[in-house]
Amino acid sequence: TVETNENGISNTQLEIDRAYNMEELRKRSGRLTEEERETVETNENEQEILTEKDDEELWDENEKIAEVRIGSKSKRRDILRRSVAETGLALLVHFVLLMFYIAIHVHDATMVKRCPDPDKYFVGINTYAGRMKYFTHQTMWVVGVYFFLAFFADIMPLSQAKQWLRQFNDWYFTTVVWIVSWVCVLFFWALYFIGRELIYPDFMENYIPANSALNHGWHTFPMVAVILENVLVFHHYPSNIVVGFTTLAVASGYTIWILVIYSKTQTWIYPFMKSFTPFTFALFVLFSFFAGLIFCWIGKLISYLRWKVSFITDRFQAIYEMQEESYIAVNDEDEDED
Repeated sequence: TVETNENGISNTQLEIDRAYNMEELRKRSGRLTEEERETVETNENEQEILTEKDDEELWDENEKIAEVRIGSKSKRRDILRRSVAETGLALLVHFVLLMFYIAIHVHDATMVKRCPDPDKYFVGINTYAGRMKYFTHQTMWVVGVYFFLAFFADIMPLSQAKQWLRQFNDWYFTTVVWIVSWVCVLFFWALYFIGRELIYPDFMENYIPANSALNHGWHTFPMVAVILENVLVFHHYPSNIVVGFTTLAVASGYTIWILVIYSKTQTWIYPFMKSFTPFTFALFVLFSFFAGLIFCWIGKLISYLRWKVSFITDRFQAIYEMQEESYIAVNDEDEDED
C-alpha cells in the first residue's frame, strides 16, 4: 500500500517534490555538490547545442545553401558559394550561350562547305594550320569551350570535383576568356574603322558581309557573351599577379604562334602586319599585352560594381570563405588520419 497524507498525495511524491525544491534552493544558493553542478552544466550545454542546431537549420532553410558530403564515410560538408537561385540562373545562361556558340560553329562550317572559292573568302584555309592560325577562330573555340565547361559544372552532381571545376572556370574565364574576347572584338572593329582593308577586305562583302550574322558571331558576340556572363554569374577574380602571368603567357603564346606561321608560310597572318618591322612588331605585342591587362581590370571593375556593392554580396563572399575554411579543415583531418 502507498501511504498518503490528508490531501490524498502520496508520501513518495511529496519526498520527490521536496528533493526537487531543495535542489533548486541549493542551486540558487550556489551550494550544489560538484557532481550535481556538472550534471546541471551538461544539461545546459546540451540545450545550447540543440538551440544552435535549430538556428543552423533555419539559416540553411532561409538561405537555401546546398551542402554536400565529401567521401562516403565522412561527415565533412562543403558549402557551395551559390544559392539555389543563382545556380539556376547560371545553368540557364550557360545553356543558352553554349547552344548559341554551337549554332555559330555549325553555320560557320556550312558557309565554308558551300563557299565557291574557299581560298579567297577563307584565306589560308588550305595552308599550314588552316583557320586555327587566326585569333578570331581561336577565340571562338576558347569561349565555346568555357561555356561547355561551365554548363558541365552546373549539371555535375555535388562533389569536390565540381567545386574544383568551378574554381578552374573562374580562373579560365577571368584571365583568358574575358581577355581574348575583348581583344578579338575591339581590335577587329578598331582596325575595320581605321581601314577595313587592313583586316576585312571589300571583296568579303560578296559572300560574308560585315553586317552579316556570321561576322557578328565572329567579331561582336564574344564580347557580348562574356559581359552577360560577368553580370549574371558571380566569379571570384584571382590576384593581380596571377592575372599578369596568365596574360603574359597568352600574349607570348600567340606571338610565338604568329612567328611559327610566318616561318612556315613566309607570310604574315593579317594584312596590317605586312608593314611591320621587328621594332614595330615588338611594340604591337607589348601594346596587346597591356591592353589585355586593362581589359581584365575592366572586367574586375564590372564584377565589383555588380556584386561587391550589392546587398547580397556579403552572402556570396561569406559562402566562398566558408568553402575555403572547409577545405582547410578537411585537409587537416586527412593529415591527422594519416
